[in-house]
Amino acid sequence: MKDTPDILKILEKDIKIPERVNEKAEEAFRKIYAECEDKGKTADDVKIRSNGKRRKRTAVYIAAAVIAVSAVTAVAAVLKWSESLSDGLQASEEQMKEMENSGMNTFVGQSCEDNGVTITAVQSITDNYYTYLAFKIDGYEIGGGEEPAIENVDVTVDGEDNFSWNAGFWDGTVSNNEGEPVTVDGERLKTDENGRVIMNYVMDDGSMEYRMILFNNKERGYFLNKPIHVEIENLGTSQKAGYIPGIEGRWSFDWTLGGADDTLVFEPDMPLGDSGATVKQMEISPLSIMTVYDFPRREVVEECVDENGKPGTLTRYAEPPEAKGVRLKDGTVIKYLYGGPGGGGYEEEDSDIYLSLLNADRVIYPEEIESVLFLKPSDEYGDGLTENDFYEVHLNDMK
Repeated sequence: MKDTPDILKILEKDIKIPERVNEKAEEAFRKIYAECEDKGKTADDVKIRSNGKRRKRTAVYIAAAVIAVSAVTAVAAVLKWSESLSDGLQASEEQMKEMENSGMNTFVGQSCEDNGVTITAVQSITDNYYTYLAFKIDGYEIGGGEEPAIENVDVTVDGEDNFSWNAGFWDGTVSNNEGEPVTVDGERLKTDENGRVIMNYVMDDGSMEYRMILFNNKERGYFLNKPIHVEIENLGTSQKAGYIPGIEGRWSFDWTLGGADDTLVFEPDMPLGDSGATVKQMEISPLSIMTVYDFPRREVVEECVDENGKPGTLTRYAEPPEAKGVRLKDGTVIKYLYGGPGGGGYEEEDSDIYLSLLNADRVIYPEEIESVLFLKPSDEYGDGLTENDFYEVHLNDMK
């Protein structure tokens, strides 16, 4: 079967893909059976000439089909979500599958080894304003109670860095619907004998995960399908004194982000009480809410203390009530969604159009949302936020 190696090469080329497994599998099968479709012939009818001899390719096709099925099965088993994105974003199996199908998720699977430590770029998730990056770290150990740290991280998108970002090691902590930190199982965080919260950075297999969140609220679709470069330098721990060196090394990664404009746009044109702000538009994706307000500028004067301890005043523009939570169609109220980073500001220097970007701390598809909750201005909110502390903008069927 001298033809088999050629088919294997085709399969290896097709199956070695970090995303869209089903689509790639179908493409591989189409190539395998392409010649069988010639003038309606079956695999048994098609014959080829190899080294001057005629023979059937039926066995080759069957072998290739088996190989393709096996390869697809293997790839499907390897392409696994990172804990920091699946558990960290409290995503259900259905939501994860939907993000894969839409193209928001990109499996990377790119590893780099240095000084005995292997770092793997696991995946990226990208919408119009954000991209999440997850890295798995194998071979670096920390002591009990220590917090892992990276000395330097350099990241560019399409060769530029016109965006903001934050990052940190996954510690197994999420927020509940009240905005309180809890474990993935919903349990309150434990403390040690000194009252310090115990963070769990090491996963069951001994590895750790590092998650980055990049955002650009100035240019819609900034990250979509752009090449990204990430370079990580040196691992250590973080203490009050700052970064403590551990292992020197340099780990470099390059891939294409992918992503999708998986959003719904709503235009409620709704005033928010007597705040002076009117919500003109909301662009909602599974991971973010961009709100456009009509909000005439108004200066406010605040008392402050400068770096020398001298009291003074600060004049700034007032800010509109921010989107903080949502009410779902099943009745669930999530009062605090902010996962950071985010931001707001006027569209232009002389404009009254104000833009505010909220990064959700969990996956919520816009079709699940009944209304968006905007926090009312107040000097104090008591022991906890109640539904009376919010303006509620119902989405209904507005698009």
